[in-house]
Amino acid sequence: MPEPEPEPEAITTPSAAPEPERQIVAPPYASAARELPEPSLSTTSRMLLIVAPAVLAAAALRPRSGTPAPRSE
Repeated sequence: MPEPEPEPEAITTPSAAPEPERQIVAPPYASAARELPEPSLSTTSRMLLIVAPAVLAAAALRPRSGTPAPRSE
């Protein structure tokens, strides 16, 4: 009866000791968005607030009729 062949031994290479786990600490989250200004009037509202009284004043102060105003001589 033939003898069974011996199994080859596993070749192990010496390895360094396992490195301890390193914790990765991320910096605190910082938003890239700009800071929002305090709530105020929008551009459109601000323009209406400035322009509307001027338009109403111009309409109120213009002459009412097409006839020229009487001249005092």
